[in-house]
Amino acid sequence: MDYDDLPHVYFYTVDVSFKKGKTTYDRTVKLVTKCRTPGEVMRDPISMERIRKVVYAKKYKGQKHVMVRRMY
Repeated sequence: MDYDDLPHVYFYTVDVSFKKGKTTYDRTVKLVTKCRTPGEVMRDPISMERIRKVVYAKKYKGQKHVMVRRMY
């Protein structure tokens, strides 16, 4: 099997801002993704769903607003 055709996978620590009600919170999340910039992560539905699962509780019924601030 040839591994040259597979995309690179990156492990990042990501600073995330999210809203619950009218309050904004900041949190640090560890993320494995194929994306290299915060903008790419925000456009990638798989990465954003992983972040939402970590940040919000399973039974949370409100709107889920998440913004990736920084990746390192």
